[in-house]
Amino acid sequence: MMCVWVALPGNFGPFEASTKCICTANIHHKITTSCAKGNSFLDLVVDQNVYIDGFGACEGTLACSTCHVILDQKGYDQLGPIIDEESDMLDLAFGLTDMSRLGCQVCLSRDLE
Repeated sequence: MMCVWVALPGNFGPFEASTKCICTANIHHKITTSCAKGNSFLDLVVDQNVYIDGFGACEGTLACSTCHVILDQKGYDQLGPIIDEESDMLDLAFGLTDMSRLGCQVCLSRDLE
């Protein structure tokens, strides 16, 4: 499971607590939506009813690596550090890269691009 995610910062009128984002998952899904600040990439996929087989099997409890995502360098650098539990689960992820994170740990914000 590999996804690329880009958040586009900006002013979105009455939805100041929202982030407009574009999600491309496995080249088959492209979502443009407003996302609540603080929601994770996993929350976005679930809220938008995007079916990706097995994605988020543990529902964000850091007990699997099925929400593995690959970010570009800029997005990766804007995230906080990886905690030990996430690192342990990433070790089990298929296609692990230096830009890999778990989607349940990628929190949306206006600053994240």
